[in-house]
Amino acid sequence: MTDAASRQPMGRSRRPNALNALTRLVETGYMATPMVPAEPDRPTGAMVLSIIGGVFVLLGGLLATVIGSFVVGFTFGLGGSGILILGALGLLFGILMIVFGVLMYHTPQNHTVYGALVLVFSILSIFTAFGGFFIGFLLGLIGGILGLAFKQRPPQAVFFPPAPAAAAPPVAQRVCLKCGRMVDPGVKFCPHCGAELPA
Repeated sequence: MTDAASRQPMGRSRRPNALNALTRLVETGYMATPMVPAEPDRPTGAMVLSIIGGVFVLLGGLLATVIGSFVVGFTFGLGGSGILILGALGLLFGILMIVFGVLMYHTPQNHTVYGALVLVFSILSIFTAFGGFFIGFLLGLIGGILGLAFKQRPPQAVFFPPAPAAAAPPVAQRVCLKCGRMVDPGVKFCPHCGAELPA
C-alpha cells in the first residue's frame, strides 16, 4: 500500500513535465515562422528621369514667361501675350511632370497611368516651354516610357528562422540509499525498492 501511495504522486508529477516539454517543442520547433511582406518594386528610374525632366521643363517655361513679359512690356501688350501664355503652360506642364513622377513612385500599381501622363506632358512641353531646352522633353519621354514598361514582380515574403528552444532547467533528484537509483525529490518512498527516503 505504501508502494502504491508513493508511486501515485510520482506519476502525477511526471505528467506535467512531459506536457510542458511537448508544449515547448511545438512552440519552438513546429510553429510557423513569422513572415514579413517584402518591399514592393518601385519605378525608381522612371521617377528620377520624370522629376529631372520636369525641372528642365519648368526652367524652359520660366524662360518663355520672362521673354513673353518683356515682349508684352516693349510692345504695350501686342504680340507678347501668346508667348506669356505658352510660358505659363510650360510652367504648369513641368510641375505636373514632377507630381506624376512622384506619384508613379509612391503608387507603383498605377505606373501605367502616371507614365502615360508624364509622356504626354513632356511631348506638349515642346510647344510651350521649348521642350525644357530639349533635355526636359528627352528625359520626360524616357521616364514616361520606363513608367509604362515597368513590371512589378510578384510579392515575396521574408522568412525568419525560429527562435532556439530554451534549455529546460535541470530537475533536482535524489538517490535512494538502499538501491542506489535516482528518485524524484517529492516522494517519501523509493518507487523501485520501497525503502523509506529521508526527508
